[in-house]
Amino acid sequence: MQLPPKSSQPKISLPKLFEEQKEKYPSIDKGSAHNVTKREAAAEKSVGVDKINGTPTGKGSVEPEAIIQSNLRERLGCIYDKVLVVDTVSAAKEVVGMLTNQYRHMVHACDTEVSKIDVKQETPVDHGEIVCCSIYCGPEANFGNGKSCIWVDLLDEDGRNLLAEFAPFFEDPSIKKVWHNYSFDNHVIENYGLKLAGFHADTMHMARLWNSSRRLEGGYSLEALTVIFLSCPMLGYALVKS
Repeated sequence: MQLPPKSSQPKISLPKLFEEQKEKYPSIDKGSAHNVTKREAAAEKSVGVDKINGTPTGKGSVEPEAIIQSNLRERLGCIYDKVLVVDTVSAAKEVVGMLTNQYRHMVHACDTEVSKIDVKQETPVDHGEIVCCSIYCGPEANFGNGKSCIWVDLLDEDGRNLLAEFAPFFEDPSIKKVWHNYSFDNHVIENYGLKLAGFHADTMHMARLWNSSRRLEGGYSLEALTVIFLSCPMLGYALVKS
């Protein structure tokens, strides 16, 4: 993956983004547009939005709630149609069979969501509980009914056994996997007895190589980088839960 030079980093314009979203989602009202336009001056001071729940990043004080609240339901509806929820051992076996056979040649984006850990006080070694994980290898993959995104629900009591079913995928060194902050995911998954293999890239460290000053200009979270590279706010975990 070739990252663009700093000089090509796009400027985020919330009013422009609002107009683009308005064409897709007519439910956005004029009042919301007015509120976004009023923030234009502040928006130009900010490189990106670190948290989709309204917490700003950078030097500005942008709170794009108008955009988010107006099209959240529509966007979630589109996403849900593409997501396969895996919450049983039988479903996991079927998905893993496809990942390790017909889709093994593809590059897989993997991520985990972890609870019961204070990242400011604790390391992921022997700490944290994985509540879910996701795997995506592109829109051309079809895991049933046109679903290309895998979301593994590990909140059940049988979550540990469910994750163990993915060992043939996670531990295969020939299957390429991309992570965001790999060292964290590696340790929390290792807590469950799995040994990750097939590391291909870490998007957080790639972003640091592209721009080492983003720590002061929006950070390296997936939310912030989504704004920069896709010109579109990412749906934060807190909003998806609500």
